[in-house]
Amino acid sequence: MDETGTAALNPADLPLSLSQREVWLDQCAWPDSTHLNIGGGGYIKGPFDRPAFIDALNTLVEENEALRLVPDLDGRQRLLPSYQPLLEHIDFSSKVQPQEALQDWVKESIAQPFILGNAPPWRFALLHFNKELNWLSIQFHHLVMDGWGTSQVMRRWVEIYNAKIAGIEPPPAGDPGYLKFIEESLEYRATNAFENDNAFWQETLPRLPEPLFERRHLPTGKSGVTPALSATLSIARNEYDQLGSQIGTFGATPFSYMIAVLALYFARVLNRQEVVIGIPSLNRGGKRYKNTFGMFVGVFPLVLQVKPQMSVAELLFSVNSGLRAAVRHQRYPLSEQGKRLQAIRHKRDSLFDVLFSFERQEYDLKFGDTAISMGARQVFSGLARYPLGITLCEFHPDQDVELTLEASAACFEPAEVGYLGKRLLHLMTTMLANAHALVDSIDILPADERFELIKGSFQGCCGQPQPEPYFFQFERHAKTQPNATAIVWDGGQMDYATLDSLAESIANTLRNQGAGRDKIVALAVERSPEMVAALLGIAKSGAAFTPRY
Repeated sequence: MDETGTAALNPADLPLSLSQREVWLDQCAWPDSTHLNIGGGGYIKGPFDRPAFIDALNTLVEENEALRLVPDLDGRQRLLPSYQPLLEHIDFSSKVQPQEALQDWVKESIAQPFILGNAPPWRFALLHFNKELNWLSIQFHHLVMDGWGTSQVMRRWVEIYNAKIAGIEPPPAGDPGYLKFIEESLEYRATNAFENDNAFWQETLPRLPEPLFERRHLPTGKSGVTPALSATLSIARNEYDQLGSQIGTFGATPFSYMIAVLALYFARVLNRQEVVIGIPSLNRGGKRYKNTFGMFVGVFPLVLQVKPQMSVAELLFSVNSGLRAAVRHQRYPLSEQGKRLQAIRHKRDSLFDVLFSFERQEYDLKFGDTAISMGARQVFSGLARYPLGITLCEFHPDQDVELTLEASAACFEPAEVGYLGKRLLHLMTTMLANAHALVDSIDILPADERFELIKGSFQGCCGQPQPEPYFFQFERHAKTQPNATAIVWDGGQMDYATLDSLAESIANTLRNQGAGRDKIVALAVERSPEMVAALLGIAKSGAAFTPRY
């Protein structure tokens, strides 16, 4: 041990932490994919001292081990004694449509692979619009940073910058360093805690869960990871805060409540009583590593029981209880569970189909007295590692909250994703308003979508073209082939023209009796040619039918 309590790890040849190893295994499975690129960005509004900002970056890299780590493809890494960072400066001041250009740049930049083994896998850039407005981009390979870590990078960077322009020493970083976490995570494997966690997950997830989604299409990405179909929906900040206050009365948080929303929705639409959702956890040992840069996050499968006769309040209580129990065992590697459940043998690349990430990070930053941060956003890779990834982003107290869905093109049609997002937002409000209602009585469709479905005027609903009514198809066939045989029965047959004429006569009679849209006609008839004509006639009248025996 050295004076900090860290074992004598060799900086030139370091093992990966358990959290890093999970990422490395994922990268090995898809070596040409950039789905593990993470990052974000935001505006700096107001003038600031760029040389001082670059100087602060030098100090930031010097004091933080995670920014000097160089992981390689062989599952090892080295810690550089020093590293000269680059803050790329890009001039956008002459762009005719700067916002569109920014979006294109971000999309192209996050898709650029990091070459592992050469240098620390991260890149920062400052996009200059004018003296009052810049965009700061920070991107990492997931091997060296997680989402919480990106927020700590920004917080500490600005803290150092403010100290430098004030001519004072920055306050101490106050973290143990990432090497200490590497040591502790490796020691964990030999502890009773590891065995206890293993026992918990064997009991909680004794078998491989059934997939939630059918793989409709083969992966189309060259890397083997399917492109993501994305949709981002905004939640007004005042509405979100009101929602949070209401959620609190049930002893829950927006995080656990959103999990309950997902569990109810997928249980209902897929007719399941068990839903498994992947949950990323900070895994930072409480507050010990709260300010430490690096990759700490683990992912665990949250197993939820959703019984039809549960109330919404009971479901929320169940989610809270399950979440508290699972978080106590969050350190256990997901890959160990996959190995135990023989996921690869069953041709599965994950234990769950839905991953939900709650990103509550603080980006309310002040650059001296002249500039502030605004419009912080998470940047997504554009690739779907899981069939469905859902992220709730809460970055600034005065900024709207965003719900982003990333759906695999192998499982979803493009238009489905937006509708799914709207249904989830609908459930976020309607479940609270009906907390004591049974989960199988909650209306999962927003009123406008239900209206369009019932009225039949919604072209392209749920990502699919609206099918032509079957009696339209019948009428077209009757016109083009009137003499073709339509139905056959013992002792006779009828052609299309005759059947169409009989059905039209029935339809006219029904209309005269008041049948039409939103009306139901009772049908009591034996199986016969007349029954077929009656069904067509009811449909032609615009009504629906209900059988009476």
